[in-house]
Amino acid sequence: MVLQSRRDYLEAIRNRYRKACRKEKSVILGEFCVVCGYNRKYAIRLSRKKPSSSSGRKPSPDFRYDRKQLLLPLKRIWFAKAAMI
Repeated sequence: MVLQSRRDYLEAIRNRYRKACRKEKSVILGEFCVVCGYNRKYAIRLSRKKPSSSSGRKPSPDFRYDRKQLLLPLKRIWFAKAAMI
C-alpha cells in the first residue's frame, strides 16, 4: 500500500477510533494493522496522534541577524581574502 493511501485510510478511521469503545477500538486496530501492515503499537500511536498539517513541514525559523547588515562586511572580508591569494 502506498504511503499516501495509508495516510488517507488513517484519516478515515481516526474519528471512528476516537469515538469507539474499547472492543470496537480493538477491531478497528486489527483491521488497520492488516490493511497497512503496521505493528499494533505503532498503529495505536498513529490513531491517537493529532492530524498533522497538510504540508507536514515545520515553518523555517526566523533569522537571528539582519542579512542586509551582514552582507556588506562579509563581502569585504571575502574579497580581501580573495585578493590575498
